[in-house]
Amino acid sequence: MERARILIVEDMRFIAHFIARNLEKAGYETHTVLRGDEALDAAHAFRPQAVILDLVLPGCSGLEVSRKLRSDPTFEGLAIVIATGHSFDEKSAAEVREAGADAHFTKPVSPSALLATLRRLGVPADASVTTEAPQRAWDAYERALARMLDASGGVADLAAAVETPAGPQWLHGREIRDGVETTLPANGERPAVRLRAPADKAEQLALGRALARAAEPMAVLTRERDGLSAELGVAYESLTTVYEIGCDPSLLADPDRALALILDRVVGMEPGLRALLWVEKDGTLRAVQARGVAVPLPRDLPGTAVERVMQEGAGRVWNDGVKGRFSDPELEDARRVAAAPLLRDEEPVGGLVVWSERPGEFDSRAMGLLTSLLSHAAMILEQDRLKKELVAGERLKHELEVGGRIQRTLLFGRVPPELADLDLGVIAEPCRDVGGDFFEIYAHDEQLFDVLMGDVMGKGLPAALVGAAVKSQFDRHAHTQRASGLATSPLEPREIVAAVHTAVAEQLIELGSFATAVYARFDLRAGTLTYVDCGHTALLHRTTDGAKARAAEFPGRVNLPLGFLAGTRYEQVTVPFDAGDTFLLYTDGVTEAVDADDEMFGEERLHQAFTGSTAGAQEAAEAIRDAVGAFSESGAGDDLTCVVFRAPDVIPESEDAAQVLEVPAVRGYLAEVRDLVARACRRIPGSGFDPATVEMLQVAVVEAASNVIRHAYAPKEAASLRIRAETDADALRFEVSDKGRPFDFGAMTTPEAKRTEGGGFGVMLMSQIMDKIDYSRSESGNRLVLTKHLAKQGEDA
Repeated sequence: MERARILIVEDMRFIAHFIARNLEKAGYETHTVLRGDEALDAAHAFRPQAVILDLVLPGCSGLEVSRKLRSDPTFEGLAIVIATGHSFDEKSAAEVREAGADAHFTKPVSPSALLATLRRLGVPADASVTTEAPQRAWDAYERALARMLDASGGVADLAAAVETPAGPQWLHGREIRDGVETTLPANGERPAVRLRAPADKAEQLALGRALARAAEPMAVLTRERDGLSAELGVAYESLTTVYEIGCDPSLLADPDRALALILDRVVGMEPGLRALLWVEKDGTLRAVQARGVAVPLPRDLPGTAVERVMQEGAGRVWNDGVKGRFSDPELEDARRVAAAPLLRDEEPVGGLVVWSERPGEFDSRAMGLLTSLLSHAAMILEQDRLKKELVAGERLKHELEVGGRIQRTLLFGRVPPELADLDLGVIAEPCRDVGGDFFEIYAHDEQLFDVLMGDVMGKGLPAALVGAAVKSQFDRHAHTQRASGLATSPLEPREIVAAVHTAVAEQLIELGSFATAVYARFDLRAGTLTYVDCGHTALLHRTTDGAKARAAEFPGRVNLPLGFLAGTRYEQVTVPFDAGDTFLLYTDGVTEAVDADDEMFGEERLHQAFTGSTAGAQEAAEAIRDAVGAFSESGAGDDLTCVVFRAPDVIPESEDAAQVLEVPAVRGYLAEVRDLVARACRRIPGSGFDPATVEMLQVAVVEAASNVIRHAYAPKEAASLRIRAETDADALRFEVSDKGRPFDFGAMTTPEAKRTEGGGFGVMLMSQIMDKIDYSRSESGNRLVLTKHLAKQGEDA
């Protein structure tokens, strides 16, 4: 059996892999290229029956590739399908048809819809099967003509000349000749239409395709209307599937029941809780839902707990001294109260009040969950309000407004009040269409915070709703605390990412979608950045001299996007940074903005804009936005989202003055090890070490790390190593630890071992440079400590 060949032209590897995997499962043979200017040569070499093209490509746009393929007689009969992340209006759909494309999709592409389209275009998986292709083309025309008859009340408003062996055949209105047989039922209903094709199969195929293309413009409005309805249905279904709250699609049509479920979840945090959800209008509060107390009558806003959080624009807890604080009679006997504002377009329109008459405390976990659930309540109330305002002629406009409000309310975060003294800059500008960008900043305390940046594959309301679902999971797990003795600490970034992936992977795979993300934790006490890159754009780091920007990322991007493959294991990297260093997290709407010639803004221009601004973080973020705007005068075609953080000019030292580097055990990270040693030497009080000694210390620590990489783990084993640098009054120490195989350190230091190839030469070199080397082994793995006494500076250099 000869398999049909499909050429995929897509610059995002994950999307290309996703499309290819589904086509190959259906029996097709595929080949992928990542650039538009390589597509024509690839087509000549691969000789495909169909091409799937992205619109925005490096080197040459998808439309230009389509025109070149159509003008080349070698590719007569080639089926061309456009698949892009941008939504289609009537003008863009016409441009795609003018370029010669047979069909188009908005990503994410449904595998079943793509396979059905390929079959409709006469490209079955088995290229040797040709007898059914003409009939499928003919059936497609029958369906198109039937849709026109249905829309016109029985008259096919079509005029098209089709070239056949008998000459041109004309179709116009009910006057359908030669190739078409028309019968009129006796009851006078609409005419039934039957097409009579030529006997020759090749002529059938040519005639069927020509008629289908002639009918396509007449059906475009009906198809786009049906597509919009299907998109909204999938979007709502995806939201209710992914969200833990909202597993029933009927909740979207019943806001009272949806809000009741949310309040049930609120009071379910612990026994004895009571709750009231209020909406404010013209200074009066109206209770929407209540739990543990009767629904009260409307009341004046002043003096209430809702007024307090509406004024502050943020949630609050009162764990003592509640009595007499508020005018709410329900709170008279409360021992503790938590309240959060209900926001619409960042403006407070009400609030949720939760209280208990039992002793205890509301903590950050409770407030995080309360804020997350209140975002859901805001979305439901806003959806209900807009739904009541919809009229038939404005349906599309209002639905896009809903998507925009969801995006601004649920997807875009803000700088927490605890971090107000830090230099953080944020730009979040949605494009004209609703998109799937999301970000949030989570504060654990004034010197420990996380930044989340993500992007859902695709555009439109479905991407926004899936993005809200993914971000909601991050909101929940980012505030989860892990007990350690008597203290608590937040989960590690890799634990948070793994928990979110586990929660959403099955649903995202079922929906044919995924989300790229980067989760970064800044620890100002230790001067370290710990991050997990899930197939996202590179995190950029500008050093204090502002001379360069470099990408800090995994070699080869070992972490897959969220929801791309079930069972994915996520690893994190920890790197140190200095006072005044600046970091940039962004989405691909920055680098993929295009100008009038379809040239992308790209990483090089981004690096120039990032390094060219030496002012504060917000000014740097605005400089990037202005550079993209000046490059793409028509405006960004995607969301433009970035977060900039500039470290304080003085990094507060932790009690042990330690710096930590945790990286995968691969040679590509030895440069980070050298950088850690240099940073540790710069932090030594006084004059520190001379440059020659610093260089020798780098040699010793890099040699220790190299030994771990070469000998501690089996080939291709997932592994990491951790280096801790600490300084006290007497010495500088480097602790190198791993979880690999044990080894006999004493034997490696013997003269016999030093004469053996691959033996103790590294240990001998380290011994000559360092003043002391200690090795120990425990259940947690190997531990090697290299010590250099400060009193002996320069003696062994």
